[in-house]
Amino acid sequence: MKFLQQKEKALIVIALSCLVLLSVPTALSYFTTYVEVKGSKEVVMVEETRFKEEVIEDGKLVTITAADNSDPVYIRVRVFLADDLKEYLTVDTGEGWKAEGDYYVYQTPLHAGESASLPVLLKGVPEDHPPFGVTVIYESVPALCNEKGELYCDWDYDMILEGGH
Repeated sequence: MKFLQQKEKALIVIALSCLVLLSVPTALSYFTTYVEVKGSKEVVMVEETRFKEEVIEDGKLVTITAADNSDPVYIRVRVFLADDLKEYLTVDTGEGWKAEGDYYVYQTPLHAGESASLPVLLKGVPEDHPPFGVTVIYESVPALCNEKGELYCDWDYDMILEGGH
């Protein structure tokens, strides 16, 4: 009788073990995934601009050009100079430029191959003024697209790119 009880227990353990082993592949399927893709597509994102400063009478002519293969970009320019010279500063904001705070912002995006120029002039600086420098910088950001398909600018935009092979 004791032998029978042990045999029954052994059969129960074997039966339960078989059930557990048979259910493992099903349980594992919830924790694994498999994806197969054939072919490839290279995505190139290019927002490239060129900056050119040309010395002209009474100042500089700043020209920013989007490269021939560039996606649309928005641009802005900032001028740095000594405080005592600011009263002589004249920036011609015609032709699409607008003063916004410390920046001069081009209101429409530059598309591939397009340029925008901004004259930065210092008129009336006294002849006896010590030598000085004027620094002009520019920034560009990629034009973003809203749900209506319209391009817009976000100067706080951070582009995060992840590398790959």
